[in-house]
Amino acid sequence: MEGLESMNASQIVEKLFEIEKDLNLFEKKIQGVYFWKLIRFEVYQFILIQHKLITVDKKSKSTFLGKFSRIFKILKNSYYYPSCNKKVESIILENPRKIKDENNKYYDPYTKYFIDELSAKSISYEIVDLGFGEKHYEKASLNRRFADNFYFDVICKIFDKKIKITEKEKKVLEELNSKFKFIFEIELNLNSIVFIKLENFI
Repeated sequence: MEGLESMNASQIVEKLFEIEKDLNLFEKKIQGVYFWKLIRFEVYQFILIQHKLITVDKKSKSTFLGKFSRIFKILKNSYYYPSCNKKVESIILENPRKIKDENNKYYDPYTKYFIDELSAKSISYEIVDLGFGEKHYEKASLNRRFADNFYFDVICKIFDKKIKITEKEKKVLEELNSKFKFIFEIELNLNSIVFIKLENFI
């Protein structure tokens, strides 16, 4: 057995490839879903974190207060700054990922110049601002409205039914957990990862 402490990122990847092949993971299903495709990257990332090859932001959105804060923002922005039901000549779906200009102002490089052109020609338009990471870089205005209602699925998840798996499916996860513990010398709660990913996917 090759200890985790002596493995680098490429060696970890190779070991994962071996496990995938040995256990035929891409062909196995849980609740009718090819679960490994859903969790593969997260498992790899978890192993790298345990090995201290990468670090992650310690702030978690999974706490009760974090969830409540996000739901509150979604409801508030959906109520106060919804996309208006008015006639405009152009609707721009702005890319949530922005870059900074020389004045440290964020903008979407894919739509900025198109918007400038519309403004110069006095063509009416509305920007649909999806936000990024629960944040909007610009304030709502006559031409800019927030589309937080696109994220109502976050609220719906509260009422989702929890996933229940069969004994056969439990054995698949137990075997995989044991394999990871033996090869990578880590405790990996696959059940929790799989349940969350399956609930979101379904």
